Amino acid sequence: MRWRLSEDDAGQGALFEEEVERHIGRGEFRGMEFLHVNARTIINEIPKASMLPFRWTINAYRGCSHACSYCAAGETEVLLVNGRSRALAELVVGDEIVGTRSRNDVRRFEPTHVLDHWSVRKPAYRLRLGNGATITASGDHRLLGPTGWASVSNLAAGDQLVAPGSVDVCRPQAHENVHEALTGVVAVERPTDEITLYDITTGTGDFIANGVVSHNCFARPTHEYLDMNAGEDFERKIVVKVNAVERLKAELSPARWAGDHIAMGTNTDPYQRCEGKYRLTRGIVEVLAE
Repeated sequence: MRWRLSEDDAGQGALFEEEVERHIGRGEFRGMEFLHVNARTIINEIPKASMLPFRWTINAYRGCSHACSYCAAGETEVLLVNGRSRALAELVVGDEIVGTRSRNDVRRFEPTHVLDHWSVRKPAYRLRLGNGATITASGDHRLLGPTGWASVSNLAAGDQLVAPGSVDVCRPQAHENVHEALTGVVAVERPTDEITLYDITTGTGDFIANGVVSHNCFARPTHEYLDMNAGEDFERKIVVKVNAVERLKAELSPARWAGDHIAMGTNTDPYQRCEGKYRLTRGIVEVLAE
């Protein structure tokens, strides 16, 4: 595994100490592997070129045992920047598509790129919408509603979804507010058999799928940075920074830390299933509170 980075990585040092302890999951964690590491640092600085509204992050884990895939059927039409569409299954890394970005409580359209692409087999729901569109997706797939993201499994007839349809991102002033167009859910068909579903990661964390705004998992490609794959490895091989609380206490000493906003869970969910086992996020929050 790529624990020690090469000089080609802008001279960045190793992420973790050399030794890795592998623990095979039992009971509710059967089929999973937990990789215990000692992090060199726990408060990490975001590159200055980033557009994120914070500078420092803490992530006690890498990988996520929730196994959220946010996946949809391969024939789902994804809106491209050129105004055309392409089937989700046919997208490739580098394709330029339409996403959205929320600033000052207004969500606007923004060009973005496909950063990763994979498939899984899962049961799928089928949504029929008032605008004639149909969405086939996993139950944990999330679609944008007027008040935020909603999981497909929680949607029911009568619920509303944001449905901007086709977008000319070359003229953003004509389509500034994504929430201007809504469509209702007409019917929800529950899943039967497993089918092949596809997912992508984009620069904005979303894309336009069959005319509605669709969420995607932004964190999965980070596992490839450690020479693990974005599919099964991401949800079955969890990197656990077992010294996170101790490192945080040292890094927050007055001589080293002047005080700033810290964002948590920017890589993976800080309250995933194994948090009940390791309690690292709880310990981190307690140290920050002090």
